Amino acid sequence: MEEYEIILNKFKKQFKTDVSVYLASEHIYSTGKILDFNGNTTVEICLKGEKYTLVIGGVGENQKQYANFLQFLFSGEKLSADSKTDVIIKTLYGEKLPLKTYEKYGLNIKDCVVLIIENNNENTAILNFLNYYNKENSFNLILDGNIVCIFSCKFADYLSISKYADVLREALKEELGFYCKIVIGGVVENFCDVSVSYKQALAILNQSEFLTEKNVYSYPDFLPFKILNNLTEAEKNSLINSYNFYLKDKVLLETADEFLNSDLNVLRASKKLYVHRNTLYYRLNKIEKITGLDVKRFSDALTYRLLSLIVKIKEKDDEN
Repeated sequence: MEEYEIILNKFKKQFKTDVSVYLASEHIYSTGKILDFNGNTTVEICLKGEKYTLVIGGVGENQKQYANFLQFLFSGEKLSADSKTDVIIKTLYGEKLPLKTYEKYGLNIKDCVVLIIENNNENTAILNFLNYYNKENSFNLILDGNIVCIFSCKFADYLSISKYADVLREALKEELGFYCKIVIGGVVENFCDVSVSYKQALAILNQSEFLTEKNVYSYPDFLPFKILNNLTEAEKNSLINSYNFYLKDKVLLETADEFLNSDLNVLRASKKLYVHRNTLYYRLNKIEKITGLDVKRFSDALTYRLLSLIVKIKEKDDEN
């Protein structure tokens, strides 16, 4: 059996996903069902000086991660048990290694969380800064074009983790002049499960353009998307159609969004919108008259936020 066949069969066993191998458009191997290029994810690798194409079953965020992982596996940086970075990357991609491997590199830590720092390709300088700045039991590396930080946060709550991320972002701006976005995954009990936190952080990063504009996002910010994922397309379209007239009024949309972004604070929202408080109240009352949603009330504000997200995501999908 060829070495690549062994690697791909281990991959299938780990991730329950088939992979087919093509050389110059000719199929040469599959871990199971032969996959074609339609409706699946592809990635190019180099073996013995020749370019091969791997076809991974399905499309989506998981398949993108699988593609990155397989590309890494077949890269010149061959994974070995002697590299701490390789062990971290394998674990981030979901591979469970023996406990003694984590113990060997001091990775058997508890209560771990993953931060992803998105920036404008200043990764090396930021990584050097983080290695100096970050506390004990933290690990920093470049993965998939972003900086990934893993650290132990025992006894910490989400508020303190978010504050730490905000302080870190400010330090990068003050010390290096770099502006960046930071997203925070959920806390996992053991280091071997950091792939869960990493996937959560990636999901937040991918959806952050639809969230309230800010610089640090944590996993609770992503919960509305988890709710929306349980709705069928028909249910989403029904919601949009119910409020279709209102959704065409850009002034009212902007007003409601800014009011929610201001934490339902009338004074703060009116200042940001450059309107008198009475004008803001008039618009909010008009929104309630048209939609039946009083966004001054928390429950209705939450309903509106979900509706707004559905519309923004649908508009983005239509553009693509």
